[in-house]
Amino acid sequence: MTRGEASQQDDTLVRDAARDWAPDYYITALLAPADLRDDLVTLAAFWGDTGRVALTVGEDMLGEIRLQWWRDALLPSAAASGHPIADAMRAVIEKRKLDAGDVDGLLDARCEELRRLPFESEAGFDGYLARTDGALLRLAASIRGLHVIEPQNDLLITAARALGRVRIALDLPYLASRSRLPLWQGALGYDYDPQEAAGRSAEGAQAMQELVRGARAALTNVRTAAQRVDRRLIDAMLPIALMEPYLRALETKGRDPLRDIAAISPFSRVARLTWAHVRGRF
Repeated sequence: MTRGEASQQDDTLVRDAARDWAPDYYITALLAPADLRDDLVTLAAFWGDTGRVALTVGEDMLGEIRLQWWRDALLPSAAASGHPIADAMRAVIEKRKLDAGDVDGLLDARCEELRRLPFESEAGFDGYLARTDGALLRLAASIRGLHVIEPQNDLLITAARALGRVRIALDLPYLASRSRLPLWQGALGYDYDPQEAAGRSAEGAQAMQELVRGARAALTNVRTAAQRVDRRLIDAMLPIALMEPYLRALETKGRDPLRDIAAISPFSRVARLTWAHVRGRF
């Protein structure tokens, strides 16, 4: 295999990871200007690959080891790892001068997804979302050339509260199957038992109700605040356009939140993201 063929194969692996594990952000990347597209696809692949740790790894320690590997692989002084996503992401961090604090904080927060005990409060849960979904949005905005200042960051944090709640709600069946419910105590009920959580539909129903409530409140605030902002900020948080159909799928009557997968059609995903991009609003 020639060097060019190897590079092309690596690019394909990065795109496949982004498409399979972060489809909303993958499509958002494809809608970006050509000079930003590959870097945003790499960011989506990084988000998806680190996000699947809690969904697929059974042992907490193994998950922590994998996330530590990511930290080491993204160090500026690290040699090429041979891992296409890690090497591409390290190159993007250097090229776009991305905030290392956001990257490190995101990886630290991914470890919190391995937790089997809930956060003490909803505020603690929101802090976790600010370090995961919020960091992702800030990194996407930085790649788009936007220096995020405080009012803009507040909007991204609000968007993260909506996006993160829906993300966790969609992942609940996978997380619960491994006795992982990274929520807050009040969302689960104060008699929550982590050893029984995966099989208790009442806790799942309560958690879903709380997640949907918070997501709708945050979504309303985002729509109000995003009416007159930099277009690059809108594009960075474009997956907000998918919140309504996701919420409707999550609220399907008779659905078990801890067992039944909720999804929207691929056509609806592409159409809604494209239309929101064209209009410049959600």
